[in-house]
Amino acid sequence: MRGATIKCLEYLRTVGAEACDHTQRLHLDARFDAWHKAAYEDKGFLDYGDYFEHANACREKPVQALTLNEVRGRITFILRTARGSDTFLDEPIREGSLKALLERYLELTATGSDAIASGIFGMAVADAVGVPAEFKSREELRARPITDMIGGGAHQQVAGTWSDDTSMALCLVFSLAERNGIDADDIMKRFCDWYENDAYSPHGECFDIGMTVTKALGRYAEGIPADECGGAGAQDNGNGSLMRILPLVYHLISRYGGTFGTSDEAMRLIDQVSSLTHRHPISRVACGIYLHIATRLLLGDAVPDAVQRGVDTALDWYTSHDGYKVRLDCWTRIRDVSAFAALPEDEIRSGGYVVDTLEAALWCLLNTDNYRDCVLKAVNLGSDTDTVAAVVGGLAGIHYGLDGIPSAWMDGLQGKKMLIDCCDALAASLNRR
Repeated sequence: MRGATIKCLEYLRTVGAEACDHTQRLHLDARFDAWHKAAYEDKGFLDYGDYFEHANACREKPVQALTLNEVRGRITFILRTARGSDTFLDEPIREGSLKALLERYLELTATGSDAIASGIFGMAVADAVGVPAEFKSREELRARPITDMIGGGAHQQVAGTWSDDTSMALCLVFSLAERNGIDADDIMKRFCDWYENDAYSPHGECFDIGMTVTKALGRYAEGIPADECGGAGAQDNGNGSLMRILPLVYHLISRYGGTFGTSDEAMRLIDQVSSLTHRHPISRVACGIYLHIATRLLLGDAVPDAVQRGVDTALDWYTSHDGYKVRLDCWTRIRDVSAFAALPEDEIRSGGYVVDTLEAALWCLLNTDNYRDCVLKAVNLGSDTDTVAAVVGGLAGIHYGLDGIPSAWMDGLQGKKMLIDCCDALAASLNRR
């Protein structure tokens, strides 16, 4: 249902009030019809008979104050009434109230199990596709590109095996779910359990870990406070916090809403979670940019709009706060998303430096139109293939949905039960609040 709602919202954002003047009414348009029909027939949108009560209860409330049932009730009321009148949709479209209701619906369902699974599985599948190609050069992969989920490679893992990217993200997910929020010590203990005891891995084996992460876990073992364990030097800007940060977006939206970029408290939480292993401002800003882009995708923006709005919102906050300003020049290329997307592949670097990783991921997202091509483009850039793929895979999973991930890749993914359990646990925790 979220996917159909996003399609409807994309249509409204593109056509807007002009749709009211079309000879062929909006609800008959093919791009709108599936969502409209589903709401008419109560297929997963509103399956109870008291929608009038919810619709009327929310008439005088601000949209951002509406509950999920109120939003569902109001939208269902609008659409069912439209069955009897070709022009009934004109006013809510023209005044923007239908668009606002759809945006609120997406915000309220952004922490549901399907929305969480789209990001987590999107990341894990892409990570697994990238593992066999890790450390290969772009030239090698141009000669023999990765075209499917396979095994082997430098780590000699079976096909469908995900790496440290997903393992560390799972540590964050389970901690968020079980601690009902950010608990830095709990997250670090889970990282250590993964590293020392092979937990949170598909085959009970920690076969890949970055040097900066290793040092951070060593500091924690020595008694350094969790928030101070991350490397803070310019040389400590690997992609190890970016690769695992995606699950935090669901917590932030649940607690602060889709505009968490206006909350200093929310932005400091991003800093805190990154700083467990990567404390330098460049790494922290990378995480903030990435989570804002993920948020815009969860709220239904088209890819170019999501990237541009995410970059702008994040950098606006960092520019206005001390401690970041002198470190923002490295993000110059992505400030103009259309110009960045047009860069040739040879100008895109795909190594472990966090700026390169985020740029490569966004470039792949902007230059493809489906999950499979996006992930394969990321992998075939070479070098840090699993992480670049995992970073963009999370975004692509959110945008294209679970149904957009190739079924053969989903079938071949290792450790699926753990992934399902983590998604269910996080959804249950967030929606108890």
